[in-house]
Amino acid sequence: IPVIVTTSSDGDEDEIKALSLGAADFVTKPYNQQIIKYRVANTINLMESTAIINMTEHDALTGLYTREFFYTYCEELMSEHSDTSYDIIAIDVTNFKLVNDLYGRSIGDRVLRKIADSARDSVHMTGGIVCRTGGDHFLIFLPRRSDYAQFLPYLFRGVETDPDGPRIRFRFGLYEITNRGIPFSTMCDRAFIASDSAKDQYNTLFVRYDDEMRRKLMDEQALS
Repeated sequence: IPVIVTTSSDGDEDEIKALSLGAADFVTKPYNQQIIKYRVANTINLMESTAIINMTEHDALTGLYTREFFYTYCEELMSEHSDTSYDIIAIDVTNFKLVNDLYGRSIGDRVLRKIADSARDSVHMTGGIVCRTGGDHFLIFLPRRSDYAQFLPYLFRGVETDPDGPRIRFRFGLYEITNRGIPFSTMCDRAFIASDSAKDQYNTLFVRYDDEMRRKLMDEQALS
């Protein structure tokens, strides 16, 4: 809620104090009512615009970046750090629909928030960023690592072992960015192609994307 402070004092000290404590504006008496009207309207418009911008950047449920903002941000990072090798990790929660069916949507939402918090906290120190693309799907963009077999279980150790929540398992798809000439959205799609290929590999922690997966998918679509 924006706060506008009004006072009969015309000293700079009071204005500085009010603004430093979070006031949106400061007006001294006597004042013109028309001026006050427009200043209030401008303050409200500014607050509403800020809220809209924040909604487009962040997912309402988890607070993670939205897919569109994530794509733009990652493209900028790659452009600014052309010498850094990056990877994309696609995350899919196995049989998440059963969580909603058995425990209810409120528990399902709580699980998604916990997944988001765990992923964000785990990759923060590595320079990575996380987004929720929708439903139970997430993406991580981070500088290339050599220890994914150890790092990926670390991401969600608190979620999988939560005694008060449902049993959760994950599928991970890894796309190593070697060709920056293709659209970033295509790179993310390939990471999800890799995670989808892990559906029938119960003991496989994560799958790296290769072009054979894409060719196989295209052949299956052509036959359907």
